Amino acid sequence: KRRQRPTLHQLETLEQEFQHNFYPSAEARRRMAEQLRMTPRAIQIWFMNRR
Repeated sequence: KRRQRPTLHQLETLEQEFQHNFYPSAEARRRMAEQLRMTPRAIQIWFMNRR
């Protein structure tokens, strides 16, 4: 399966979250995943790469 690149809206939201917290909890990642229609794992990897 090919990887899905985040949309501009998703990136803006992830960047905003990153400014507040470099290490979101599993619960925070789950909430973001629901809100952004991404998997918690994709969010975890985005944060790992961003750090």
